[in-house]
Amino acid sequence: VRIKDAYVNILNVSDAGGEASAALPLGDDRHVSAWLELSVSAEVLGYGDEVIKGTFSYWITPSTNTSKILLRDIVKDVVFQSSAQEVPLGIVLLRDVKLWWPHTHSERQFQPLYRLYVQFRSEDGVAVHQTQAEFGVRTVSSYVHPRTKSFALKVNGHPIFLVGGNWVTTDQFLRFAGSKTRYLHELLLLRNAGFNCVRVWGGGISETDHFFESADSLGLLVYQEFWLTGDNNGRWAGRYDWPEDHGAMLENARDVIVRLRNHPSLAWYGGGNELYPLPSDDNRSEVSPPFTIEKELRSFLRCLDGSRPYITSSVTEIGDLFDSDRSLAPKDGPYGVLPVRSFYDRNPGLSSPLLTDEEKERSFLPHVKNPDAPGRNIGFQAEVGSVSHPEFDSLAKYLSEDALQAYPNCGEKNVHGGSVNEEWSFYKYLPFTDQTGIDHICQLLSPPLVSANSTSSRMDNIQ
Repeated sequence: VRIKDAYVNILNVSDAGGEASAALPLGDDRHVSAWLELSVSAEVLGYGDEVIKGTFSYWITPSTNTSKILLRDIVKDVVFQSSAQEVPLGIVLLRDVKLWWPHTHSERQFQPLYRLYVQFRSEDGVAVHQTQAEFGVRTVSSYVHPRTKSFALKVNGHPIFLVGGNWVTTDQFLRFAGSKTRYLHELLLLRNAGFNCVRVWGGGISETDHFFESADSLGLLVYQEFWLTGDNNGRWAGRYDWPEDHGAMLENARDVIVRLRNHPSLAWYGGGNELYPLPSDDNRSEVSPPFTIEKELRSFLRCLDGSRPYITSSVTEIGDLFDSDRSLAPKDGPYGVLPVRSFYDRNPGLSSPLLTDEEKERSFLPHVKNPDAPGRNIGFQAEVGSVSHPEFDSLAKYLSEDALQAYPNCGEKNVHGGSVNEEWSFYKYLPFTDQTGIDHICQLLSPPLVSANSTSSRMDNIQ
């Protein structure tokens, strides 16, 4: 008998006195009680016609002190009647434990975690196999914010202001994916930058155990998307019926849900990035993800992990088609270089009824200034494009002499507005343009003739 998975489903959490409360007590020194539903999935290797019986024993300890047993019990006379089956261990009350919090709501360096050990012994008392699973005690739920009309999150009954960014794995070829230390250090950089949430982008992977273990310890919330993106699922390219093998995708999704469901850092799942989840009763082909995949994902999550929210897509549409039950926001972006001051406005670059007249005036994007532009309250921003400027010495290692000489006048004889050198375009040169179409990077050497009252928009002016 081999134990494949041990699952801790947190049914209910109450304060130390046993009183149920919508909002659990804040504070690192507060203790709670938690009702847990424990189960394992196990398989019999080389299963034949013989009846296999045995006993499961289990115990729970703090992860930092595994000799301190908080709870233990046994389940006798377990009979295996197939090669693989789920075995319920029971519903137990774990008393006097500490809550897991996002680090923004805690003074701890590392969040408290607990460990479930499960062992199977055969009828003759021989220990056959043992496994363990780490978990944290917390609740998570989503709701539609009454003002923004968008997705919002609660942890332990408290609304959490989410601050974070997108994560597209630690390196392109996963050469360092086996290093928990690297994950810990990289996620610590995000925490030190003020992040309390990380979005694992749908165009990437479902992250490794090392990633989630590090996020658990550091008190970072994770928004994990499945592997679908509008870049190849029909919205921007590819086909709406992708992936080609729905069965393989769903089989992998099921395994990922089982693998990740014990992690307290995993706050919610997403169907994918920039899909097209329009409500449809007739299974229209342009809906993404495909109807069968969306239906099965929701079924898996309901059966295998009913403790977390699921949202179909990061965004849908800026107009009336936005549905807060299916997407986080009507729109994402903007992308490219932005004036620093714009990042201090709400939802930079996006139209919204919540923007003040002053915020609209400061924006340099025409659709934000346009009072007739379609707008929606935006309570969640799934991504804002970021730009990093490489050092010139680094660029010189792969750009030709002609391309280097073309910087920064955009490659056409110091003439403002000239065409961008093709090598710069190949390597994703991003202009710094405003609503007039002026590329401010090109102005550094070749500033256009402008009137005195418009110099504030110039990159070469003293401000």
